[in-house]
Amino acid sequence: MNRIILIGNGFDLAHGLKTSYNDFIDWILRTKYDLIKNNHGDVTDNDITHPNTIYSYYDKPYEDFRENFYNNSGIIGYKNNFLELIIRSRYINGWADIEMMFYDELNNLLDNTNTTNKEIDKFNSDFQRIIDLLEEYLLIVVKNKSDTNTNILGRINNLLESNVKEYQLSIEFKNNNNPLSYKTNNQGEEIFNIGEKDVNKCLIIDFNYTQTIYPYLIDKRTRKLKDKFIHVNIHGELKQDDNQMIFGFGDELDENYIKIEKSRIDGVLKYIKSINYLKTDNYRNVLNFLELDKFQVFIWGHSCGLTDRTLLNHIFEHEKCAGIMPYYHKRFNEETKEYSNNYIEIVSNIVRNFTDKNKLRDRVVNFQYCEPLIK
Repeated sequence: MNRIILIGNGFDLAHGLKTSYNDFIDWILRTKYDLIKNNHGDVTDNDITHPNTIYSYYDKPYEDFRENFYNNSGIIGYKNNFLELIIRSRYINGWADIEMMFYDELNNLLDNTNTTNKEIDKFNSDFQRIIDLLEEYLLIVVKNKSDTNTNILGRINNLLESNVKEYQLSIEFKNNNNPLSYKTNNQGEEIFNIGEKDVNKCLIIDFNYTQTIYPYLIDKRTRKLKDKFIHVNIHGELKQDDNQMIFGFGDELDENYIKIEKSRIDGVLKYIKSINYLKTDNYRNVLNFLELDKFQVFIWGHSCGLTDRTLLNHIFEHEKCAGIMPYYHKRFNEETKEYSNNYIEIVSNIVRNFTDKNKLRDRVVNFQYCEPLIK
């Protein structure tokens, strides 16, 4: 059997990389704060304007400056409308939320009959600026990356070499391909005979830009990918002209998507992921892998949000998909001294990527059999 592993931002965070949306926004604000302070308040760049007046915050603490940015009391002017939108929003929890906001704003523009090419060009330019800033920030994060905790290294290596367990597979698959067998326990009760299967090929679909997973896949002797692994940077890489960063929206199943396709305004499809996937053979390599053999899916740090629905739906509902194993994040609350996890959050997003709910309930592994990615 084959295996597919979906690598998302949570994988980077588990390795100590400050790649969350909040980390990124804080970097933008601190960069603007330093710029304003060093120029005595008089600043105009690609993103903001800040006049040198008695109301300037260049001599104020960063915390005051940040609040002014969020509240937008009039001192700071935004040249980048999309940057203003995401900074002032209180409803963004992650990268998928920004991509969803992009999609919503694009639809709002198309709902306005007065929207022209000029407005779409400005909207696209503002969004591209966010992508450029993100790339600049991630290059800094990767450069300053510290050594990975040895416990994490061991855990990930063990999971990469683990076999497929029978309890990770759907009933449909077991009935059609590997009929359930029973054995008698010490009490004379019939129980499932839990077996294991070797993993033949493992496709790593990496949604990150940081290459955090890559060192795990390398044969230290040959310095090449181990024969078992195939690594696809589905959303591109940092500073790679032949595999540029893909950031935008990817849900062709959404009812509003057809409106975008039918629009005659130039540029409306510029940041639709399925269009940008055609720039490389990454997506085609994924499609080819799906047809090779039966496969199970591991989810490591990916939210499975709707902004990747086109790809995820194709994987999750594929006839060769034998099971979906979400690895969750375990959290500890210092105030309540209690643990919680995000299993339900992940599964809630997985639900939205299924059109056949019967397949959903059969293929997604129950919580009792799932584990945190990092114990």
